[in-house]
Amino acid sequence: RPPPRKTCRMESKQVRMNNFTRVAEYFWRYKTRFLVSVVCAVGIAALWCANLSAVYPVVNVLFEEESIPVYIERNIELNRQEVAEKSEYLATVDEAEFEKRARLQRKISEASRNVQYYSWLNEYVVPLVPDDKFRTLALILTLVVASTVLKCGLIYLQELLVGSVIYRATNDIRSDCFEACL
Repeated sequence: RPPPRKTCRMESKQVRMNNFTRVAEYFWRYKTRFLVSVVCAVGIAALWCANLSAVYPVVNVLFEEESIPVYIERNIELNRQEVAEKSEYLATVDEAEFEKRARLQRKISEASRNVQYYSWLNEYVVPLVPDDKFRTLALILTLVVASTVLKCGLIYLQELLVGSVIYRATNDIRSDCFEACL
C-alpha cells in the first residue's frame, strides 16, 4: 500500500529545502558582494522614485503657471483647513460610531502629516530653489539627469556583483562535484 500523499509531499519539500540550503552555503561565501548588490538595488529603487517624483514639480512649473514655493504654501494651507474641518466634524460625531470616528481620525492624521511634510519642504528645500521658473526647471532637470547617471552606475555595479557571485558559486559547485567524482 503506498504511503499517503501528504507524507510524500512533505519529504519532497524537505529534500528541496535541503538542496536549497546546500546551494545557499556556496552563495554565502560571497555574502559581502551579495549584500553590496542588495544595497545597490535599494539605491536604484530610491533613484527611480526620486526621478518619478521630480516630474510633478516640472508639470507645475510648466503647465500650471505656479511656482514651487506658492504650490507648497497652498498645500500647507489646504491641509491645515482640512485638519480644522475634520476636527470640528469629529467633535460632533457620536462616540458610539467607532468606524466613522476612526476614518475621520485617519484623515486628520494624514492631513497633519502632509502639513509637516510641506512645512519641512518650505523650511529646508524652498530656500534652495531658484525664484526664476527657467532656473527652477533647469535645476530639476539637472538633478534628474544626475540621478539617472548615478542610477545607471548602480545598475552596472549591481549586475557586476551579482554576476560575479553567481559565477564564483557555480564554479565552486562544479569543483566540489568534480572532486567528489574523482
